[in-house]
Amino acid sequence: MLLEAELFGYEKGAFTGASDSGKAGLFELANQGTIFLDEIGDLPFSVQAKLLKCLDDGEIRRLGGTEAIKVNCIVIAATNHNLEELLEFERKKLKQALSKVDSTRDLADYLGISQSTVVRKLKKHGLSLE
Repeated sequence: MLLEAELFGYEKGAFTGASDSGKAGLFELANQGTIFLDEIGDLPFSVQAKLLKCLDDGEIRRLGGTEAIKVNCIVIAATNHNLEELLEFERKKLKQALSKVDSTRDLADYLGISQSTVVRKLKKHGLSLE
């Protein structure tokens, strides 16, 4: 939670010890600039998912917040992980997931995300299950 609060900021009362005025995160502070993220492969998956949403949609939501905040910044990321191996592993996982489902609803259930998100992402990449 601390890392998430640093990257995306937080609102008043988001957690015990949170500042009464909230705090802007590094993405807000880097708006119209550049942010460098080191060892991105070691980030918790929950933070990676939030980061991916930020990169896809160009907006963040502060911890405890309800409103999306538009951000426009260049993200430079580094890792010591072998990205080609990780991509191949993830491609195999995706193919396996797609082979087990017959519809976007099944895929959404399998991945634990909404059906509308599945449809949007598949369309974005020119894919369809139905």
